[in-house]
Order: sequence, then C-alpha cells, then structure tokens
Amino acid sequence: MVFWEVFFLVPMGRAKAEDVASADEFEAVFHQLYDLSKTAPFDIKATAAPQYSRVVMQRKRAEVPPAPTTTSATS
Repeated sequence: MVFWEVFFLVPMGRAKAEDVASADEFEAVFHQLYDLSKTAPFDIKATAAPQYSRVVMQRKRAEVPPAPTTTSATS
C-alpha cells in the first residue's frame, strides 16, 4: 500500500448536520491521523479536509526545537 486516502463527509444534498462530525471531533481525528502518519509505512491523504494541512503544519512547526539564542557581549 502506497497511501491511505481518508475521505471526509461534505454535507450536500440530503446530508444532515448530525451526519457530520463536530469541529472538535474533526480536530481530534486530524491529530490522530498526524500521529499515525509518523509511524505508518504509507502516506496519508485527507480528501475534502483542507484543515488537515493546517494541523500538519502546526504539528511540524511545534516539533522543531527552538533555535539557540546567542547573546553578544558589548564593551
């Protein structure tokens, strides 16, 4: 398997609000997908969920250690 394509429901037509996860539920799933992506032997693609890209960027940024601060001596 090369990648896993996860489809998120887009409420259209006969879909009802209760058919769609809440914002908090989506956020939790995005974080679970990112955690899985760190160890899975395949890529994960989220379809109809551009918010997943935001979670990926935020998590990657948080994983980068802060640059060491240098102080310069003034005379």
